[in-house]
Amino acid sequence: MKKMLMILMLLVGTFIFQGCASIISGSTQSITLSSEPSRAKVRIGGNVFLTPATVELERKHNHSAIFLLEGYETQQVQITKYINPWIFGNIIIGGIPGIVIDLITGGAADLKPDNIHVIMRRRYSEKTIEEYLHKNLEIPARKEE
Repeated sequence: MKKMLMILMLLVGTFIFQGCASIISGSTQSITLSSEPSRAKVRIGGNVFLTPATVELERKHNHSAIFLLEGYETQQVQITKYINPWIFGNIIIGGIPGIVIDLITGGAADLKPDNIHVIMRRRYSEKTIEEYLHKNLEIPARKEE
């Protein structure tokens, strides 16, 4: 009987000291990164990924995804934390300790956007534009003086 009571107390303690959002969502979130064209480098914090990729990011921080590809403009996307609706489950189960656990682990946050697709824009130099105009629109090239 004592052993059964001990197991029951352990199980109850485990659920009391866990936050609802942390149990349901965890402390990290999967973020999908893609670009057009693909194979762009994406820098998030100190990590670099190649698109397409799915990465795990900590929920308790905002993140900045910087997309880089040779010949294209650098683009940046902010990944922002918002309130995870599962934190309200602590009102029913978990109470104040559950909310505190969710805040500490990051389970209280939900990252948005969680699916990022960037269409890279070509970077043109003045020389490239002039060559295009000359070739396609029959505009004479500038003479060097």
